[in-house]
Amino acid sequence: MSTGYAVKKSIERRRRGTPACHTLCLLRLNGTTGAFINDFATSVGDAAGLAFDPANNLFVVNSAGPGSVTVLNATTGALISTVDAGGILNDPEGIALGPDKNIYVANTGGNNILKFNGTTGAFIGKFVADGSGGLIGPRGVAFGPDGSLFVASFNTNQVLHYDATGAFLGVFVAAGADGLSLPRDLAFGPDGNLYVGSFGSGDVFRYNGSTGAFINDFIPVGTGDLGGPTFLLFGEGSSTATPEPSTLGLLACGLAALAAWKRKTLRAKIHTPAPLSC
Repeated sequence: MSTGYAVKKSIERRRRGTPACHTLCLLRLNGTTGAFINDFATSVGDAAGLAFDPANNLFVVNSAGPGSVTVLNATTGALISTVDAGGILNDPEGIALGPDKNIYVANTGGNNILKFNGTTGAFIGKFVADGSGGLIGPRGVAFGPDGSLFVASFNTNQVLHYDATGAFLGVFVAAGADGLSLPRDLAFGPDGNLYVGSFGSGDVFRYNGSTGAFINDFIPVGTGDLGGPTFLLFGEGSSTATPEPSTLGLLACGLAALAAWKRKTLRAKIHTPAPLSC
């Protein structure tokens, strides 16, 4: 059975009056139906992003000041380690596994991208320097097919492009291009194009994955009650055809985070799964 994980940031009581997580907890969900399985972990802090490492451990970024990166056993939910990167973490809110199998974190308050060992979780160093290329408020991070890094610069309404060493290559999507406002997350689709969640406008825009040219408003604001798209995820599948909206998993709720991993078909839905509440 495939599984998904969700960070719950609200207090809710389950049926029969049993208290659920009273602060923050990581929920485990059925990866096909979205049905609740269990409270997976409670040591996740103010979680703002999830990523699996090559050993199938789960990295969780905690944006509560000053911030930390928590590593969990993805089978049991047991805490493996918590890393604060020597105190330089400041409101981290995006995370991705790189082509080198290391973990990259968008350090939002520091205006940089940090690199962590994908096996041990140990802090390696700054991958993208403070403010490189005009970076302010980085949120989503994604690696392209060529191994280069794309970053959603939330405060400048841009997508910035960096090479495999972290050096600035250029502005990939210009400020406010075709309505882009407060880009929160981004992901490459199976068609090779870049999809960006425009938190400010409520849309998901599609851009040419090679040039950054605008293609279309892939999912307009209000589709399936979409508003403020926060995290984007494509499920795993073998098709290379241009995806339809139903193949893109979105989370429009700013108070929860969904990572539906190891899915064998593209069945994610636009609306927030039932087990999550805002």
